Amino acid sequence: MTSEVERQRGEFPGVDTTYSAAVNGWVRLYGEERDRLLKMCDLAARMGVEERLVTLAEVQTKIMYEAMNRALDALELTAAQRARVPDVMAGLLRGMAAEGRPELPAA
Repeated sequence: MTSEVERQRGEFPGVDTTYSAAVNGWVRLYGEERDRLLKMCDLAARMGVEERLVTLAEVQTKIMYEAMNRALDALELTAAQRARVPDVMAGLLRGMAAEGRPELPAA
């Protein structure tokens, strides 16, 4: 219903109701939300957010690498044990990715 008018006088007194087709309110709001999302994605791209996230991930990787090396040094592993570390770590990371841990991308 678009409008409703009550007529008291005239040849046909009563209520005149006008109906028209319109987009459902939920559909309209969904469209507006999608437009806002697109604008926010465009703004984030122009601000260089993606590049900053890459830089942050690189810094975090360097920190974890240094922490793991210090931990291995503190354990005073033998040369043979130390030589096995890359293979062991690679296998562990592949296994964690296969388990579907969200913090690791699938290999």
